[in-house]
Amino acid sequence: MRNMIEATGRKTARVRPDAAKYSRLLAKVAPMMPRTVKENQRLLQIVRPLIDKGESRTPEEAALVEVLIALIHWFEQEYYKPERSKPGEVLAYLMKEHNLRQRDLLGVFPTRSRVSEVLSGKRAITKEQAVLLADRFSVDPSLFIELS
Repeated sequence: MRNMIEATGRKTARVRPDAAKYSRLLAKVAPMMPRTVKENQRLLQIVRPLIDKGESRTPEEAALVEVLIALIHWFEQEYYKPERSKPGEVLAYLMKEHNLRQRDLLGVFPTRSRVSEVLSGKRAITKEQAVLLADRFSVDPSLFIELS
């Protein structure tokens, strides 16, 4: 049986896993919420070869990959607590990646000096500017909003 899955903004067809086969695979792997680095490493050792199989994964393996990635992601967000980049740093990175100069953002900011102030962290990006920047770079506006 086919199921339509939303992925990267477009629909793709995917075969649903067989419940009995998936249950056997789960019993073999026994995925559990990792609480230590060692437990997380075990999940990583299981998921890497499955990811490497690419399109040749069975539907059951594809479903298991989704579960393992969710568990690994949860652990790494909780354990490593990655720092969020500052909005000015995000803007500087995107400008560099898109080969833009300060004058290229004059449709978003009133002057080049205002862009400079944002890049240096002296001035915050407004919500309106965040929306315009998000549209320009095709990213989420929250990247440009400072969280306390």
